[in-house]
Amino acid sequence: MSTHFRKDKKFNGFDLKLATEMGALYRSDCKALLAGIKNNSVDCIFADPPFNLGKSYGSRIIIDKMSDMEYLEWTQLWISQCVRILKPGGSLFIYHIPKWLISISNYLSSFENMEFRHWIAIKMKNGFPIKNRLHPVHYGLLYYVKCGKKFKFHVIRYPSPVCRHCGELIRDYGGYLKKYRTNENSIPLIQIADVWDDVNPNIHNKNRPKSINELPSTIPERVIRMATNKGDIVLDPFAGGGSTLSMAESNERYWIGCELGATVYAQNRILKEAKATKSAIPPQRIQKIFR
Repeated sequence: MSTHFRKDKKFNGFDLKLATEMGALYRSDCKALLAGIKNNSVDCIFADPPFNLGKSYGSRIIIDKMSDMEYLEWTQLWISQCVRILKPGGSLFIYHIPKWLISISNYLSSFENMEFRHWIAIKMKNGFPIKNRLHPVHYGLLYYVKCGKKFKFHVIRYPSPVCRHCGELIRDYGGYLKKYRTNENSIPLIQIADVWDDVNPNIHNKNRPKSINELPSTIPERVIRMATNKGDIVLDPFAGGGSTLSMAESNERYWIGCELGATVYAQNRILKEAKATKSAIPPQRIQKIFR
């Protein structure tokens, strides 16, 4: 089946759920949607796929319990498409558990045009004990760039942690403290490192259906601000609760979202949190990247 944006404005084979002046959200299998995008056309991809842990996403067509071999083959299929559509100099981020990130990193490194940048550890606020194993306390965020052009990188800073009781700095910066920039409260602004211990990967929103996968906005927003410029195109092949898409809209980046499950929660979040305005069709910038 052909999967391209035709001149009659109908997205052939895909269900357009929301369009704004900056982006478009589709309900589709990610492999099909990715296959419909031209080579070297997206500036940044942020992927938070199902972890293959048996979670119910409220839809029989979403299978989150495959054999390890099946899951790895499925993962490699959508990753290979991401590599193809990523622009030279573009950035790819994949959020996952360490077990799978090892295999994913090995696969990405097999591409001659993909370069490893970082493994970012995102600390869990509330881990869980597992018998006969170390207590897992972090998720991983792989960061790769596509070779062929200089990649974009902007320094991100955040306020130094302080004691919630006395307000004093928790960390000792020695004689270097005066060299840091400060915010309006004279708190040093620390350059982001490859361990993020100031965000909680787990969102507990009583209004969010359990079948919806959602990251806190801090994670995709940092990625977007760090690796893209205003006007760039950001793609999320597993849109879930829409955090990546809403942050792209808020930060004036064009965006494409794809979700096989329900999209109502993501749509509402984009319209409310990002204060986006509905559009009849996706922006021309988005239309042009489809075959």
